Amino acid sequence: MKKFNIFLMLAMLFAACTPRIEDVFDQSSAIRIREEIARTAEVLTGAPNGWVMEYYAATKYGGYNVICKFSDDNTVTVQNELFGEQTATSHYKIDQSQGVVLSFDEYNELFHYFSTPSNPDGVGTNGDGMLGDFEFRVLSANADEILLEGKKHGARITMKPLAKDVEWNVYLADVTEMEANMAASFYNLHIGDITVTAAASYRMLSFTDAESGNAVNIPFIYTPEGYKFYEELEYAGKKVSELKYSAEDGNCYADDKSVYIEIRPVPLSEAITSSLWFFSGADGSMSASALEKFLECKAGSAGEKENIGFMYLGTGLTAATQSKWGVGFTSGNYYGMLYFSATAVDDNTVTIKYTGHDGGNGQWYMQNAGYSVLTTVLSSTFKLSTDNPRNPSYIKMEDASDAGKWMIVYAAEINLPFGEYDK
Repeated sequence: MKKFNIFLMLAMLFAACTPRIEDVFDQSSAIRIREEIARTAEVLTGAPNGWVMEYYAATKYGGYNVICKFSDDNTVTVQNELFGEQTATSHYKIDQSQGVVLSFDEYNELFHYFSTPSNPDGVGTNGDGMLGDFEFRVLSANADEILLEGKKHGARITMKPLAKDVEWNVYLADVTEMEANMAASFYNLHIGDITVTAAASYRMLSFTDAESGNAVNIPFIYTPEGYKFYEELEYAGKKVSELKYSAEDGNCYADDKSVYIEIRPVPLSEAITSSLWFFSGADGSMSASALEKFLECKAGSAGEKENIGFMYLGTGLTAATQSKWGVGFTSGNYYGMLYFSATAVDDNTVTIKYTGHDGGNGQWYMQNAGYSVLTTVLSSTFKLSTDNPRNPSYIKMEDASDAGKWMIVYAAEINLPFGEYDK
């Protein structure tokens, strides 16, 4: 008897039965992608006054207006709201990588601000920066709108042509004026019949859902007209994407007025529990007696060959801790939390008490790295003061029972608040 190779037989059978598939395209994929690259270049350079890019890095920082004018010689001129009237010109290219990719491939101070590992303002974690992109997949492109997606981090970017009669400086000045009009740390956000207190951090509004206890985060960008959200907010039966400013009362409204936002002055004793406030060991940020305790935490982390990445007062950053308030911190690659309560004595006085820990990293660092000192240095009644009651950049906490003990917590994130340990 002969042995038959069953795999050979099956291959022959399938070859005989498989129908011939006609190419549904008239041209090869290489030709098609070249044509799409050429078409994209034509759209990019076709806006005579450039494009307004709604740029998002990590969405927790919100969006920023970046104006880009693309030229036929593969240079792009950029201006953004953070650098005033300054412009910068650099090279760009359109290439193919699983579709059309727009790349800002030459360093541009104004554009790469969002993607450098450490931007000039220190926004974002050192080594990561704001987690922005400079290479983007082109999702769609036409004369009215271009949609992009960050190739590395995935943020969605929208570009709209700037009207011919609008000066770049005027457009960005209007954005800056709108931000000044609405600058505050806390707002009343009215959604139908519901009113919630929303806190602002960079360009993200956050409030707590009363039923679930979870945070609702709304990244946004300022426009000359008001707010535009990163994605449509759907809450309490309402849907809204934009809010427009009313000079009459200083509020921002949806078109049908069913959703609007107003500035809410907040007592400091409430403000300190309604947002994140970061510690710093820099000169003038703590009394010597308070700093001594925090440096014990630094030494404890150094014993594990770790730096304290940040340390703050506020709610937890993980699903298990987001309904808690206290001290959150990172040490190396680990996040932990010690729980405290904060009871308002009056508008500018608060009593803070230690109530427990997260049972994980918080407990470990208390027991093994000296973090238990935080339970004593922060358990007291504090008098609170600030630079701007409407939009505080810091809150100073002075121990009511010890005039020599005080500390300042900041609205802006402070990375490596106590420096790096000696290696």
